[in-house]
Amino acid sequence: MLQSKNQKINKINLGGFILNGNTHEAQQLIESLVAFNNMLPTTFDLDLFLTILRTIRKEEAITTSQLGKILNLDEKKLERLLSMAGADFDNQGRLIGLGITRQPTPHRYVVDGEVFYTWCAPDTLIFPILLEETVQVESIDPKSKDKITATITPRGVRNVKPSSTVISWLPRLSESQLTEGKTIKSTTCIFGHYFANRENATRWVGEHVPPDRNSTILTLDEAFQAVLEFKKLLEKNER
Repeated sequence: MLQSKNQKINKINLGGFILNGNTHEAQQLIESLVAFNNMLPTTFDLDLFLTILRTIRKEEAITTSQLGKILNLDEKKLERLLSMAGADFDNQGRLIGLGITRQPTPHRYVVDGEVFYTWCAPDTLIFPILLEETVQVESIDPKSKDKITATITPRGVRNVKPSSTVISWLPRLSESQLTEGKTIKSTTCIFGHYFANRENATRWVGEHVPPDRNSTILTLDEAFQAVLEFKKLLEKNER
């Protein structure tokens, strides 16, 4: 268990962690993950968030009322998180996705032969670490349409094809910026993709990402290490 309750992370000490030879990029990337953790209500810890993901996958589709009863969670607080995130619902109003989803996206997330999807490419690295599972990932380079595959485990990234694959990552907006119908999915996840090479990523980011959003382009190993550092911060914070 990462946290018994969602305590805010106020200090980020990365030690010698560096991305692309740049400590600023490392700081920015970890801060985007910490910002998401700190946006969760104090009664809504990350463990509970992961439990919701497991429940969605097990139940296939579930109403917020049913989910609230299963988790013994206030329905209003649950609805607030789902709204802020941009949760997926089926045509009967049942929850089918929150980061991991049954609604098709460009990012296939296959666990033990069962096919799910994620909202963005970074999610395919985040969830295997936090949920401690091995995943087969398939995605499409939005620039060249090349197919990208990889195996993501809680310990590392394997079998990346093509080997030149990189990922785009944007800092999440703060809770105060998620206004007027904006959600985490619509403002951040749509920009997180796999690319067959850095050239494709640089071109696509330049064409689609607002310049003030400070997009970071990383190898899969670099992005994976960033998520591991985030997990270490959570574990240290609970002590």
